[in-house]
Amino acid sequence: LAAAQYSTGQDAADDRLGQATPDDLQLDFAVVQADPLALTHVVDQLGQRRAEPLDCPDHGAALNRDLGALDQQHAAAGDLPDTNLRPAQVGHHSRPVAPPTGGILSSSKGVNLPQTALKLSALTEKDRADARWLAKQDIDYVALSFVQRAADVEALRKILRAGGSDAHIIAKIEKPQALKNIDGILAAADGIMVARGDLGVEMSLPEVPLAQKRLVRLAAAAGKVCIVATQMLETMTESASPTRAEVSDVANAVLDGADAVMLSGETAIGKYPEKTVRMMDSILRETGQYHDELRREGTVRIVLPEASAVGEDLLAVARAVAALVDDERVKAVAAFTISGETARVLSRMRLPVPILALTPSRRVAQQMSLLYGTVGREAPICTHTREILAVAADQARRLRWASKGEKIVVASGRPLGVSGTINTLVVHTV
Repeated sequence: LAAAQYSTGQDAADDRLGQATPDDLQLDFAVVQADPLALTHVVDQLGQRRAEPLDCPDHGAALNRDLGALDQQHAAAGDLPDTNLRPAQVGHHSRPVAPPTGGILSSSKGVNLPQTALKLSALTEKDRADARWLAKQDIDYVALSFVQRAADVEALRKILRAGGSDAHIIAKIEKPQALKNIDGILAAADGIMVARGDLGVEMSLPEVPLAQKRLVRLAAAAGKVCIVATQMLETMTESASPTRAEVSDVANAVLDGADAVMLSGETAIGKYPEKTVRMMDSILRETGQYHDELRREGTVRIVLPEASAVGEDLLAVARAVAALVDDERVKAVAAFTISGETARVLSRMRLPVPILALTPSRRVAQQMSLLYGTVGREAPICTHTREILAVAADQARRLRWASKGEKIVVASGRPLGVSGTINTLVVHTV
């Protein structure tokens, strides 16, 4: 939202216009109860800036059609997530009205249309241009916002592949429509992000924690990575320490089964970015130490991938690795993998020891960093079992996970170097 103009209903002389862009100043507007409010955006043509009615640049008419029964729809803008601005029309002649409570509206904010299934693609023309540019860069993951259906993910993947990129796609779950279509989205994406900020605007706040738990569980069953994001340590944007509730929030995301947790404003604009990262790291390490103990007690339930999602053979190997780790005095697990799929399934087992993913692909090695308890390392394709064990032991020593005389489990496949053939387990003494 680049500019906001609203009228108090008095003379035109009393009308107020504020405009701010990221490279200008930021302006806040006090929206008084029941103020008529016209949302606009700034258009820059040949150096001349002007405010125009808020509209979707690519699909303005379609956006209005998607609103359907306008008197039953609501909009939320930026810092007014709970105001339920009620628009007469989005785009030209837009006249949303603030609720009785009013509030503060800042510039450069997004506008949400809760309870509205948009037929628009999640990719605008600018997004498509950006995706084509990203395909030529050395990136590991691309996160796609406001995914509503599997087709949104497939459209982005098509652009990336056409540009020669094998980057993985994280679908940001921010709309209730995505929850309805989650099975298809999980099948199409490489992982999901529980983006609680916009999700809390698109649905009622009490529903968000339950949605988070459901999404984490479904991602685990599908064998896909899951990130929990937004306001995890929000207090540390301004304060040097988090609240107890925030600490519990981070820990519970881990116990729910999330692979990763994400900071946003805390490190992007916060006063204590480094301290925030260290705090989150300490919470994760402390929680991880007790994760296996809680699992044994039954306090935490591990959701395993479904065989239909990852394959019966690979799931059987993962179960066998978990049994070996429980029965033997094992310090680490090393898995040779081409695509990274073996490491992903092993990660879902929530083993009490770290996982070393060894792969000939630098891209895959880097992508492993997003998995729970997993570190990726580049390694050559080995042609003999002796080479495999030597490489695994050497890397485990380098990471200080295992010392001489200690045991590691090594998972590999025959024929060697062929994707999807993990079928050999060795308990190896370093």
